[in-house]
Amino acid sequence: MKINEHQLKKLISNKNVWFKNPDDVYYLTSFKSSNLNLFYIDKKWYGITDDRYYNQAKKDLIWINILNVNDSPFKNILVPEILKSKKPLSVDYEFLNLKEFNYLKANYPLLKIKSESFNYLRMLKNESEIELIKKAVFVTDQIYKKLLLYIKAGKTEKDIKQKMHKLLIEYKDCEFAFDPMIAAGKNSANPHIEPTNSTLKKGDIVVIDFGVSYKGYKSDMTRTILIGNDVTKMQKKIFDLVQYGLNKVIEIIKPGVLIKELDKVIREIFQEEGYDKYFIHALGHGVGLNIHEEPVISGRSNLILEPGMIITIEPGIYLPNEFGVRLEQDVLITEKGHQVLNNSPIGLKI
Repeated sequence: MKINEHQLKKLISNKNVWFKNPDDVYYLTSFKSSNLNLFYIDKKWYGITDDRYYNQAKKDLIWINILNVNDSPFKNILVPEILKSKKPLSVDYEFLNLKEFNYLKANYPLLKIKSESFNYLRMLKNESEIELIKKAVFVTDQIYKKLLLYIKAGKTEKDIKQKMHKLLIEYKDCEFAFDPMIAAGKNSANPHIEPTNSTLKKGDIVVIDFGVSYKGYKSDMTRTILIGNDVTKMQKKIFDLVQYGLNKVIEIIKPGVLIKELDKVIREIFQEEGYDKYFIHALGHGVGLNIHEEPVISGRSNLILEPGMIITIEPGIYLPNEFGVRLEQDVLITEKGHQVLNNSPIGLKI
């Protein structure tokens, strides 16, 4: 994958940056390593790695000055370059441990360090990234369709999770993006819960939330189903309300729309029916190399939708000690509108 030079220059051209987030490093280099620190100093690139990756990095990353950590490059090369430029060094504090921070402050008191997240670098996907995510979504859909043939009363939540792992084996270069969530009956009233030995019974609502990682790129999907055919009036009401809200939000997705407007639409729909207090999380998030990326789809966001973003929309209503319903789609923002990437059944009955 080629680095998006235009996007990168727009975001960091006048900064000195230390990329420590492994997802950022992979995004910028397409180089897989457990130890590669990337620096952008006065419009020049440096990479620090160890003996395990040094030779391969020198070969693959010809546009980067690759340095071996054993040669003390930070002290002898990078610090003088940073101090000479008089710009602060931006680094994501989430990935800078206390030992590193204290070392820099103690040994380089003139070095100005600034906390800055560069997650927004990955918000806009290029064509190759979009294709990888589409493949992850495709595999997710295939697993879910096969899983529906297995789910029935008498199975446990853990049985279903185990079956999902067996189904995944069929697909090369794939793994789960996160530990699958299967929540049946009262357990479904919890937005996030580990699968248990709880047995599925006729009349149970079951929430299934999982995603696939294909060559590093993720999908994320949630479906809610009913065991058996005897749906209660309340189950149908809540499911229909969540599905209606999901569809209404997706209808307005296009470039230029304020993200907070998506959140406003779903909360107003739930509020009209008196269920807004039972929607207890953000409406969605970006998805890519990480399962949760920018942009966050919430009422606090001031960002607008742009072509190339891939986001999840996942409204849910959770009735304590009764049941919950959540539905989630992966959506690509296109030049003129949007494309729902999932092709899995979304109905309550299976």
